[in-house]
Formats: sequence, C-alpha cells, structure tokens
Amino acid sequence: ETLFVAGFIGSPPMNLLPLDILAGHAANLPNLPPATDTIGIRPGALTIAEPDGPATRLTGTIELIEPLGGEFHVHLRLGDHTEALVASLPIDTRLEEAADLTLHAPHTDLHPFNARTGRRTDLN
Repeated sequence: ETLFVAGFIGSPPMNLLPLDILAGHAANLPNLPPATDTIGIRPGALTIAEPDGPATRLTGTIELIEPLGGEFHVHLRLGDHTEALVASLPIDTRLEEAADLTLHAPHTDLHPFNARTGRRTDLN
C-alpha cells in the first residue's frame, strides 16, 4: 500500500519508476488512476515472452547480469534514468551485457503510486 513497503520488501525489491521515465521507454501503458506518478513492478513479474493478456513492453540496455542459483538478476538501463530496472529471469535465458532487451509487464502487475503521498493510487 505504500512506497516504503514496496521498496523494502522483497529481494530484489520492487522497481519504482517515475511515470515520465517509464512512458519514455515503454509501449502499451494502461490507463492509470489520477495522481499516479510512480509505477512499481516486481522483478519476478517481468518476462521476455509476451504474456497472455495486456502488458506493457519495456526496452532498455542490459547493464549487468547477476547469476544467482536458478535465476539471473538482470539490470536494464532505461535511457538516462539513474536506477536500473531489475528483472528476475530464468537461468537458461540467453543474455549478453550491453545488448538491448525488451521485457513485458502484465498490466495486472503494475502498481500505481503517488510519490508525494507515498500511497497507492488505486486503493480507496
């Protein structure tokens, strides 16, 4: 329900992206509640394969690949944004640093927040 918890819980924690950065590097964003200026996406929700149903496509450059047991943590640079987007991908995924990569985030896995209030914008 809050940005603090979203950024604190999980390993790796939820990606928290300013909406203007996301809009500049994503295709097919859903309609979002008013006052949304930050989008949260859990690393495990990002996939290379297009999911069934509506999804947002994000394209960036692979900055770092961390092999961790049965998965990779892939750090994807979205333009000049200071923080990389982190995705948890299967260990058998073929990846190369400095290559462009497109990831998909199902619309049901996009979490809208307002940075000023620190709260989700889709909860009453």
